[in-house]
Amino acid sequence: MSIPSSSKLSSEVAEIDEELQAIDGQISTLRQRKKALLQRKEQIQRRIENLQNVNADELEERFEKATFPWSQKALHVLRESFQMEAFRPLQLSAINAALSGEHSIVVMSTGAGKSLCYQLPAVMMEGIVLVVSPLVSLIQDQLHQLKQRGIHAATMNQATDRKEATVIQNALVDPKAPLRLLYVTPEKLAKSKRVMAKLEKCAEMKRLKLIAIDEVHCCSQWGNDYRPDFKFLNILSRQFKGVPIMGLTATATANVLEDVKTMLSIPAAITFRAGFNRSNLHYEVKAKPAKEADFLDELTNVLNNRFKNQTGIIYTFSRKESEEVAKALRKRGVSCGPYHAYMEPQDKTRVHEQWIAGQLKVIVATVAFGMGIDKPDVRFVIHHSMAKSVENFYQESGRAGRDGNPAVCILYFRLADLYRLSTMVCTEQTGVSNLYSMLAYAAQNHECRRVRLAEHFDESWEPSWCDSSCDVCCEKQKEVAEVDIMNVYSAAKEVIAREGPKSQQGRITGNKVLDLTARQLKKTPLEFDLEKAFAHLLLEGYFKEDYHFTEYTIISYMVLGPKTPSQQILMKTVGSASTKKSAAKKRRIAEDPDSDIEVITEQYSEIMKLYNDMSAEKAESEKYKSLKTRLDRIVKLPWNTYSEENNDIEKAKAVLDGSHTGMEKVKKKVYDYMTVRSVNAKLLPPVLCIYGPSGIGKSSIAVSTAEAMGRKFEKISFRGQTNSAEGSATLMGLILEALQRTGTANPVLLLQDVNYIASPMDLALSRAVDPETRGKFVDLSISVPFDLSQVFFIVSCRPSCCYRIPARLSPKLEYVCPHYDGYTVHEKITIAKKHLIPKNMRIYSLDADSMCIDEAIVEALIDQYTYEFGVERLNKKIEEVCRQVAVKTIQKKSTECVNFEERVKKAPIVVDVAFLKELFGNGYSDYPLEHLKERLPIGVAFVLYVSGPRGEVGVIEVARNTMKKNGQMKNTGLGSVVIQESCKLAYTYLYNNAEKYNLDRKEMHTGEIHVHLPRGSTYKCGPSAGCSNMLILYSLFSGRHIRADSVVTGEATLTGRITAIGGINQKAYAAYKQGFRRIVLPRENEKHVEENMDKTLKKEMEIVFVSDVDELFEAMVEKKPPFFHSYTGDRSKMAQCEAKVIEETVRSFAKRHCYDDIKMKINCRIVKAANEGEPQKKDS
Repeated sequence: MSIPSSSKLSSEVAEIDEELQAIDGQISTLRQRKKALLQRKEQIQRRIENLQNVNADELEERFEKATFPWSQKALHVLRESFQMEAFRPLQLSAINAALSGEHSIVVMSTGAGKSLCYQLPAVMMEGIVLVVSPLVSLIQDQLHQLKQRGIHAATMNQATDRKEATVIQNALVDPKAPLRLLYVTPEKLAKSKRVMAKLEKCAEMKRLKLIAIDEVHCCSQWGNDYRPDFKFLNILSRQFKGVPIMGLTATATANVLEDVKTMLSIPAAITFRAGFNRSNLHYEVKAKPAKEADFLDELTNVLNNRFKNQTGIIYTFSRKESEEVAKALRKRGVSCGPYHAYMEPQDKTRVHEQWIAGQLKVIVATVAFGMGIDKPDVRFVIHHSMAKSVENFYQESGRAGRDGNPAVCILYFRLADLYRLSTMVCTEQTGVSNLYSMLAYAAQNHECRRVRLAEHFDESWEPSWCDSSCDVCCEKQKEVAEVDIMNVYSAAKEVIAREGPKSQQGRITGNKVLDLTARQLKKTPLEFDLEKAFAHLLLEGYFKEDYHFTEYTIISYMVLGPKTPSQQILMKTVGSASTKKSAAKKRRIAEDPDSDIEVITEQYSEIMKLYNDMSAEKAESEKYKSLKTRLDRIVKLPWNTYSEENNDIEKAKAVLDGSHTGMEKVKKKVYDYMTVRSVNAKLLPPVLCIYGPSGIGKSSIAVSTAEAMGRKFEKISFRGQTNSAEGSATLMGLILEALQRTGTANPVLLLQDVNYIASPMDLALSRAVDPETRGKFVDLSISVPFDLSQVFFIVSCRPSCCYRIPARLSPKLEYVCPHYDGYTVHEKITIAKKHLIPKNMRIYSLDADSMCIDEAIVEALIDQYTYEFGVERLNKKIEEVCRQVAVKTIQKKSTECVNFEERVKKAPIVVDVAFLKELFGNGYSDYPLEHLKERLPIGVAFVLYVSGPRGEVGVIEVARNTMKKNGQMKNTGLGSVVIQESCKLAYTYLYNNAEKYNLDRKEMHTGEIHVHLPRGSTYKCGPSAGCSNMLILYSLFSGRHIRADSVVTGEATLTGRITAIGGINQKAYAAYKQGFRRIVLPRENEKHVEENMDKTLKKEMEIVFVSDVDELFEAMVEKKPPFFHSYTGDRSKMAQCEAKVIEETVRSFAKRHCYDDIKMKINCRIVKAANEGEPQKKDS
């Protein structure tokens, strides 16, 4: 290796020094540039601070002047193009700011004319105004209006075809094009590189004059309607420097506005905020009736009288309520129609057009309706349920009175709506706080409604300014007083401590706390509304919601809050003289001991005895406390209180069919009872015992039964009860406590784990359900008869537990087994498509545009990845699939927006086999049978067995070992003990009937008979291989083949009778899946097949029934016998076969029977054909 010279190294060092010197020069230049930029940044920040310190009134005054160079032109365009004589408040200020090149945020109430703030500059300026809006309905509505005014505008969204998009994009860079406004959605900007490129070129040509962002509050995560797609808009200020940005919204707090400015990188934007108040709107809050029927009657009365022939909107909580309320109102004579996001586009358009034209007076809609709809003569907006936030309520109620004439905004409030809404918004950053702000607005009745709205929007408001424009200010004559609600807090706290641990989850919901608290305070006169008192306790922090996340939903439970009271909890409320008189009357009634007793006329003597005994004792004695507890329990029971039942059979069918697939036997029992009860109101309900495997829906069908019948529901579990007398009393106490929780004497009670109870507890329960004694059921804890005759009892258990139901109780039950073998695969597919998939898609906010899963994939999910009788694991798997799809969808949306070509196109995620394999791994695979389907070897047959909830097709085979002792039988493989019994039985039957089947007893007794059933990788618990054993032994002894196109299942007896077996559906589906279209079953199973077998399998498969072994052989043994029928003769004698085929057959036969010398003399019986009877002899 050569060593470089010193001169060469010196020159290299000189080059390095020269390069280092150049780098130092660059560093110095960059440092100077950095210093200059920092100074410039400080100057800009000081300017921004100065602008921010400028009073809002000064800014409005500066920009509202008509002294700008364009002021006269603006007024001319307003009158000529928009047919308006004057600007509304803040419109001129926003327009002047935009024409001055200033960034701005415009906050104006719904209907105040925000769209004019960017439409008028678009007409004035020679260029393009880009309008970014998430609301397609708003875009279409404004395009229609602009077209009527002769203003050229266009839109680009996901539905725009390529040809139209090309025309619009070319117009952006064409100075002669008449286009003035381009409406786009945030998604279109984020996903289309071509659109952004054209807009950049448009900006370079100085044609892009203004960027308007509608619903700008969606940029902020602190807003009530945050949308992740808006985060892309933060590049607009950098991408289009020098182009002013105008954000517009109807509702935004100060925090939201600051967040919007930061997100859009326009911290110096000028804020124009109009006052929140719309003086022509009258706000009201009304108590919502507990029963839907009463609520609908009240709505009908309001619509037909107060708002007769007037146009309005009713906002509902869900699309289901939208359809149901519209249907009920139509039946009551109201001209209305539903509107929600899941309707077909043509149906939504039809309803909207009919409403606009006045053909429909009322539209019953979800929040999907109203955004951007400009109908001026809406006279009322009614909220069927509480809104999710004050912003939502303000926007939705703002649809009324856009023409400036008086309009009414009514909110129906019930505390139960709070818990429904809170589970929807609890995962949002500010969802719960926004909801509780709405609760504070709705739950109070002492302060002007506009005061609450003003506080929320950081404005000031004096109640005297309201001028009786809300329900509170209309009742100024009523006195506002502070009442102590400590008794409500104490009662509710006691309910939570007492009832919470009793429930299955160890907690109690808010609705139940309120219900039990109301009953506990039933005798206490209240000078205030209990729901509003409970809302006050929630708002003040004495109680709080605790959210429990399950596999299927989110549940809100009520727990103690962080705040604890000292002595009083004061709440402001409005009282009246009549209220005080009513309270005094209630107090006098409560002081009269006879008043409570009069309600319970039939038990008067027993209760009076208890009362007299208690009065004779001292208050501090244990006996007094015991008698008082007993008397309190008596008074709290729902004496003569019954739910208003549903007698409409069709409605009940709709409820049960909509919630359950299958369960036809249970449904029929319910329908039969309801039908007869419609003519006999005193008919005793049946006591159903629904038995079947886990997961088929025994408990849920009980819940649906209660809903279908219009009754309350409660369940009781007897697990852990003892067989002592104390346990007996506890058991009866459970029943009455359940009735007390429901508040009615005719609920549906689900009794679980009754197989755990024993004597004397079974006696108590049998008396509760016995038709002779249930009308006067005596609980040992109160010793007063109670009528259980109208309670609908349902008992649920597994099939294996039926025999353990106590003997005293069992005869009282009507046993129903809807799905003994569990759901069939096709039923599971139907359940998945109808219930499980839609439910999980709703949970993870997916729709048909997000996920695509077909029936074949559902079947693969059932067959390869679940192992159950019911659908619980299937639901879990579907939930995992939906969760993974949701994750992938979110990941698509969160991809960097700058690299437009790599953005994932909007297309549904297809769930296929590869998706399942990636998520769950390799699924279960069936036993390979293809190599046997052409023709089965001698001594081989297919066998059907049950492996837990699924069926399998396997192979059972037999061979002879002549080296072993004669007459022995060996069984190996799966279930050798069970198989050994049926093999011995088959061998005995064939040996005894050898002459009948032309078998040689000597040959049958030669060597060891070895029967093998391969175990495989899955445990099998029910082979039912008696018929298969009979076939393989007959095949071995006769030399005839078993049919390879058929499968058989069944057991045989020593007399040759084929007996019934179980698992028909599982086995038939396994055969069908493996390609078999012919199955042989015991004739004793014919009725079961007719009633319970899957309809698809019955249609696709040929089912052959056999009753004895002769019919079995006729159905399963090949019709064409081999060339020999049986072997007879001495082994020392040999004969030469004339035909080669006969020789080959004999070789095979000899080899199978282990004969050493194949060239032996034989006698062959040759039969002519499969359909001929007697075989003919032929000499060799």
